[in-house]
Amino acid sequence: MPELVTIERRVKEAVSGLIYGGRTEEISKEHSLVEDLGFDSLDIVRLELEIEDQFGITIADKEMERLVTVDHIIGYVIENMPEDPWQEVQG
Repeated sequence: MPELVTIERRVKEAVSGLIYGGRTEEISKEHSLVEDLGFDSLDIVRLELEIEDQFGITIADKEMERLVTVDHIIGYVIENMPEDPWQEVQG
């Protein structure tokens, strides 16, 4: 499994990629996607798809509703990532 620092960086990059003009260093783990970063429902869906693609996991819609901060997403990825993420990608 990738290191926590790598997972955190990749999640922040996915989040910042959806914010026009956003930079990774401006994103805190405590930021709320909606309240602090201004995500709308389309942004949430895009982020869900990006996280699923990057980490080889599936996030149920009901689960995504509970992932309200950047830190929640990081925690979810850590808990649900396959032991060998490349195994999922290579098939």
